[in-house]
Amino acid sequence: YRSHGGAGIMEGVVVTEAIDFVDDPQLLCEFFWRFAHLSDEERGYDMSVEPASEEEETLFKDAITAHIRTQIDCSDSEVLSRCLDTHYMPGFVSAVHLPHDAAHSQSSSPRRLLVSRPVNSPLSFSGRCTRVYWAVDPTPDTNRKRNMKVVLLKDTWRLEGRGAEIEGNVLRMLREAKVRNIPSVLCDGDVLIKSTSGSDVSGKSRIPS
Repeated sequence: YRSHGGAGIMEGVVVTEAIDFVDDPQLLCEFFWRFAHLSDEERGYDMSVEPASEEEETLFKDAITAHIRTQIDCSDSEVLSRCLDTHYMPGFVSAVHLPHDAAHSQSSSPRRLLVSRPVNSPLSFSGRCTRVYWAVDPTPDTNRKRNMKVVLLKDTWRLEGRGAEIEGNVLRMLREAKVRNIPSVLCDGDVLIKSTSGSDVSGKSRIPS
């Protein structure tokens, strides 16, 4: 999960006064100089996601293909290809780092899940921006063999605040109550992201020292 308050994902933005960079280019040059010295995280990149390697992409494609074959008759290669296209885009496979301290994780070591095309995509910036993926865990098992198991990964902005329930806990509670058709939870947790509050920078000098 990625947590945020009930008002929305962005708590605020930082803006400057309008400048004339033709008559006074120094401020614009300073901006680019400062931006060039920022880390990827400080620039706003999501450091919990990275491109998968070629080996991992092949593993992902093979695992998704095998999983599709267990669900439908794939004697028709065109049907298999269309189903594969739903979950896999060549050259666009990513590795998602799961939170190391993910609640109730069944693994003590850091884990990565391989994903490509989401099953669904939000059509609006408002809401919780939920995406769901077929995902593959590339971590070798105890016999040093690649894992081919396909799981479901849900990426969403989780609400914070009093009364906000953690979805993983709710699913476990429902399973313990023997409610039917409730999926099991391998692990869940919040993605740690760096945030900046507008109040932290308001009124501060931006003159180079």
